[in-house]
Amino acid sequence: MRKRIIRLTNEAGKPRKIRVMLVDNSVFVHKVLREVMAGEPDMEVAGVAFHGGKALEIIKTIDPDVLVLDVDMPVMDGLEVLRQLQTLDLSARVIMYSGLTERAAGITLEALRLGADDYAPKGDNDYASPAGLLDAEEKVRQELIPKIRQFFQSAPQVLPPEALGISTAPVVHKKGVPTIVAIASSTGGPVALAEVLPGLPANLPQPVLVAQHMPAAFTPLLAKRLAAICALQVDEARHGEPLLPGKIYLAPGDQHMKVIAAGNGMVVTLDRSDPVNGVRPSADVLFRSLAGLPRANVLALVMTGMGRDGARGAAELREAGATIWAQDEATSTVWGMPGTVVRAGLAEQVHPLPEITKAILNKAMPGRQLN
Repeated sequence: MRKRIIRLTNEAGKPRKIRVMLVDNSVFVHKVLREVMAGEPDMEVAGVAFHGGKALEIIKTIDPDVLVLDVDMPVMDGLEVLRQLQTLDLSARVIMYSGLTERAAGITLEALRLGADDYAPKGDNDYASPAGLLDAEEKVRQELIPKIRQFFQSAPQVLPPEALGISTAPVVHKKGVPTIVAIASSTGGPVALAEVLPGLPANLPQPVLVAQHMPAAFTPLLAKRLAAICALQVDEARHGEPLLPGKIYLAPGDQHMKVIAAGNGMVVTLDRSDPVNGVRPSADVLFRSLAGLPRANVLALVMTGMGRDGARGAAELREAGATIWAQDEATSTVWGMPGTVVRAGLAEQVHPLPEITKAILNKAMPGRQLN
């Protein structure tokens, strides 16, 4: 098992740069990544390889902090590299660097199951033209560089209560069993969801709403994979469908998911309004919609993920009497989203990943009879 904690200090205890290794069979990709990282003051390219076999040789000698790993390569592909890494005592975080096709999405989800920490999309740029190279470099700056950096930020940003719109008045939690379970996740989320959701029984009396940051090509496959291991029905949410107990609704990639009242029930709505916190779907959008439902008694859980999406929505839910929980730092791939919720004083409970399912069941099905 690879270690999860990496300290960015040298032998003398002084700060050092993030050491990145690039593994890709494209000379042009190497060129773009090298040029971009040369302009980043806190990172450096520590090694390169054009196939997985060579990468494993080099990794053992340089022990990089982050491995940017291509999927399709000669000699040894990215998935086999991940399988081999499981036998090595290394601390490197792994970011899969692949396209957004359905095939690439399936391989990337398998890579996450095998131990990759995150993924970044590889653009379809025209590397032969100056404009294409500039576009490719900008895409790397916007999408890959923050994902490399996310593992080494010492702590989530501490937001004062007023920045989240948190009232200083005492919160009165709604009594009784929750009527809705809502989960937010990002980096590390697919693996965390695959640990939490299969333990929920088929007779769960609540609907479960999941806002996982993922591209549109990925979420249908994620829903299918979760459905194969869960007792509950799992589907990508559809616009206008009723909210029913005992079903998991996964927000489709590139769409915000909300819940609105409709007659005596509730329905799901989807839209492509502007991203919130730079993401779509956004947990804030989902949580805020739930906070506006007077008859809903919500249990909201913020799990592993980069950034602070979900914090403002959790604040509104808290004022509406909802129960807010967060995943703990030790079991989170990145403690950005849950850490922000905890540091803002919003989390009533903080749970390690292996204990989340049991905690949900104790809250959602007290005195339960499981199927």
